[in-house]
Amino acid sequence: MATRKLAAFSAGLRPSAVPAAVSTRVQEILLDSIGNIVRARHDPVSESTAPLLSAVDALELGAGGSSRLVGDGTRRYPAPVAALVNGTLAHSLDFDDTHGAGSIHCSAPVVPAALAAAEVAGSTGEELVTAITAGFEVMTRLSLSLDPTAHYERGYHPTATCGVFGAAAACGNLYGLDEKQMESAFGIALSQSSGTLQFLVDGSWTKRFQVGYASHSGVIAATLAREGFVGPIESVEGKCGILSTMSPCADVPKASAGLGTQWETMEVAVKPYPSCRYSHAAMDGIAELRAAAGVPAGEEWGGVQSVQIGLPAAGMILVAEPLEKRQNPETLVDGQFSMPFLASAMLRQGSFGWADFERFLGDPWILETCKIVTPVQDDRVEPPATNNFAATVQVVTEDGALHETIVRTTGSPLQQLVVSFAAVQAWRILKAALLPAGAGAVRRAVRLPERGGAHGQVHRTGLAVLRGRGGGGEGHGDGVLRGGEKPGRRRDDRGFVGHRRALTLWRMHSTTQVTQRYSYSNSTKHS
Repeated sequence: MATRKLAAFSAGLRPSAVPAAVSTRVQEILLDSIGNIVRARHDPVSESTAPLLSAVDALELGAGGSSRLVGDGTRRYPAPVAALVNGTLAHSLDFDDTHGAGSIHCSAPVVPAALAAAEVAGSTGEELVTAITAGFEVMTRLSLSLDPTAHYERGYHPTATCGVFGAAAACGNLYGLDEKQMESAFGIALSQSSGTLQFLVDGSWTKRFQVGYASHSGVIAATLAREGFVGPIESVEGKCGILSTMSPCADVPKASAGLGTQWETMEVAVKPYPSCRYSHAAMDGIAELRAAAGVPAGEEWGGVQSVQIGLPAAGMILVAEPLEKRQNPETLVDGQFSMPFLASAMLRQGSFGWADFERFLGDPWILETCKIVTPVQDDRVEPPATNNFAATVQVVTEDGALHETIVRTTGSPLQQLVVSFAAVQAWRILKAALLPAGAGAVRRAVRLPERGGAHGQVHRTGLAVLRGRGGGGEGHGDGVLRGGEKPGRRRDDRGFVGHRRALTLWRMHSTTQVTQRYSYSNSTKHS
């Protein structure tokens, strides 16, 4: 039974069973996720943040609790609320990591839920990483089993539908659930599994909310199960389980294949651009062709007559159809899911960053160029031949020359970047959210990884260690998350294997740390 196997794995996973490389990857992704949350929390371009926080107040959801919002350490929230807000923020920029074959974002639903539950349970950093690993392994397998393209064709958003299971797995692991309780948690998660692609119609904000809600619902599922609430069995493979109801061609064995030996977490990669992952290979391809044609960086590639971009079928659904809509983006979300818009921006300057949405949405040159960009489905980039995010690019210029390439995406595990792209990317995101003094502060606070890092030595991983003493901050104890004893699990003070202060990244939640070390200027009533 797939559900039972996933439950046994999630309940029984311990730090000693997580390979060193997997632990390091999770720490890198955790850093990247924190960077995304901080940027979305403080960047005014992230328009959904203020209404989200106002709604939390209006619903009176912010009273009491053990968990914190990133960057707001003086105020405590109930764990599901902290997961809801942090989860929504983690996905707000669409800059969060992706598992290629599963076409799914792992950190946004899982990391916030795990952080919230870890504060309730008083977990160590080592336990936190293990729990996040369990969540990643569960949700990626569910998406693979559903067949992402088929799931998309039914209108579902796998990061949300599968993410609630990953969040429940992570929280259940931290709460010390046994196999039976974990199976109940998955059953309760099934009843809350939701999220559709309807946001693509008008560029609305539900994409980010439904991922935050999946994180929130995972906390609720694990907590109900811990307290003895019974959920249905066979929530994965059952007649009315997630695989049967949300895909016409689900492959049940994939849901539990290779558990504990084949680590799907190693296929999770961070993003180089703040847009849908299916656009990235084509954007890289245009940058490559510009360079080959001798177009200087930052300058317009003139004389382009037509651009054809080959995408996998799933990519066509998300960034290419309907074409008229994609060629006329109006909102930020429209831009993030418009292959013509993103390709036009790359033709214009050869690079793309968060600030370019504000610069290029509505720009006459960009909109005119969108009309000559035509996405097509291309069998050459369909999985399993590629990593699900490859693309072909053909550019025809006015002299009749054909410029053509096929590319994978940067940030992919397949490319084995020497320096952790996650750490560099998080530094870029964080720096952009801070005042001028912030760049140096982030460099001092974030230790970028070194090659060949030993397991458990945080200073040799992608995790940012924000020290508890020195540099203008205050001490924060031994790195163990306080808030309550974990049911059925002994508390210790090892942090990440012998590093007592390893989880001081989480102390970024302290307003004292944030204001003294980084001096945010655009604080809201929640800061």
